[in-house]
Amino acid sequence: MRVGSAVGRVAAGVALLGLALAGCGRESADPEPAPEQTSGDQTGRDENGGNETGGDQTTGDQTDGDQTTGDEPDADEPARLSGPVALSISGGFAGVNEGIEVDPDGDVRVHDGDDPRPAAALTEAELTELAEALARVDFDQLPAASIDDQAADMFHYLFDYDGRSLLTDGSEELGPVDDAIGLLGGHLDDRRTTD
Repeated sequence: MRVGSAVGRVAAGVALLGLALAGCGRESADPEPAPEQTSGDQTGRDENGGNETGGDQTTGDQTDGDQTTGDEPDADEPARLSGPVALSISGGFAGVNEGIEVDPDGDVRVHDGDDPRPAAALTEAELTELAEALARVDFDQLPAASIDDQAADMFHYLFDYDGRSLLTDGSEELGPVDDAIGLLGGHLDDRRTTD
């Protein structure tokens, strides 16, 4: 019985292979029908049950995902802030309380305690880098607060942008918002020492 079933399986495999090869040869020999010709029934299916169009065709000026809606910035224009962005840093062992606020035009205010003062504006390159970092932040995917209650003497970073706030101590990676916080912290450090 074992030999007979093995021979049967081999014969069935050869028969299937023959049918598959015969089908391949027929497809390459038959030209594709012209668009005005139909080879299927009224359901839009060809004789093999597939779509008559082949599924890959596009019509008109459509492209795969490259369309713009008019609301998106031009690729040649640098990214811009949609509103002011602020970072306040507090806590730590020494009880720090400082921060930075950047307006959409690049104007900067820094504070140490309760004394806000103007500081050197961001350069066009710094402003673009910050705007691009903020464009990557998906606030809908972020918690309002990310604080490790078990950690003592951590700095707390209160980040505000576009009507959204986030409080973090940096103990958990938060993706692109960490980049934006790092950029703002660096600008604060630069302006604290030079102004």
